[in-house]
Amino acid sequence: MFVRLISLRIGSHLQRVLKMKNRITGNFLGFNRRILLISTIAFQVCLSTGHARTEISGSVSEMTITADGNPFIVKENLIIPKNGHVTITKGCSLFFKPFTGIIVEGSLSIEGTPEERVMFTSINDSLSQEKTTQPANPFDWNGILITQHAQNISLKNFIIKYSVFGLKSQNANMTIDNGIFNGNGQFNCTVNDKILPVVDNLSFHYQNEQHGDAPPKKDLTKETNWLFPVAIVTTAVGVGALGFMAYFLAQRSNYISLYNNAQSQSARADYFDKQKAHSRNAMISGIPGGILLVAGGVMFIADYNQKKDKNISLYPIIGSEIGIAVGYEF
Repeated sequence: MFVRLISLRIGSHLQRVLKMKNRITGNFLGFNRRILLISTIAFQVCLSTGHARTEISGSVSEMTITADGNPFIVKENLIIPKNGHVTITKGCSLFFKPFTGIIVEGSLSIEGTPEERVMFTSINDSLSQEKTTQPANPFDWNGILITQHAQNISLKNFIIKYSVFGLKSQNANMTIDNGIFNGNGQFNCTVNDKILPVVDNLSFHYQNEQHGDAPPKKDLTKETNWLFPVAIVTTAVGVGALGFMAYFLAQRSNYISLYNNAQSQSARADYFDKQKAHSRNAMISGIPGGILLVAGGVMFIADYNQKKDKNISLYPIIGSEIGIAVGYEF
């Protein structure tokens, strides 16, 4: 009995030890699994954060782009429509896919600083996190196009690299302050198709003389779009009338010759009446023809002045000689 009792107690102690061992082992394995799960999640978060990016494309009416969303990937044209306004703040980096760019029909403000410029560059730029098979080169993306309808264009402390035409503006009413251009294909910057003297990697500034509080010029071309067709018709009628005058004068000259060679008094009287009639017809067609021709020329000049910066003016000359002086303003 005594030996059996001791064996039973030893067996119960062994069971308790085994249960405690299993519990410790299970807790240890569970703890390791939790550590492994937490480490995996943390690694994935770090990995995704390291490759975070913001895709931006299409029509954007109102937006302020900040560096918190860096890098910005432009897969399609970024369009700022009429009455739209986009502000790009300091430190923003925009990477453009091929055949893309920015088209500005509204307002654009680039607010970089000398320390944190706003960068517009190719997706192939070494600063991009995208994995590409080729280095950045000129003509990689289109560039920034500012249309003639755009308003309030203010560009400060920015870089444009590896585009086709850099900054192309069809509107001179804008300011550029401390812009840097580098590696662009056709040219760096143009205003109304005029290539500006921009040197790669050197700070460039531009301000239109009319930029500021000066009221915009009134567009008279739409109000006077009748000038050109009316000028054509008036000039054509004037030329036609002068052609009739030339015909009548030629006939008059012919009848003068016949009058001088006539053999009878009645023939001379007939030729004299006909040359008088042709003289009258030449005057009737010549005077209006000359007036219409001058009027057509004046309307051509007026239409030209509406469309060009250079002006042509007419001045009457009255004195020993009578005529019209033409003044051309360079």
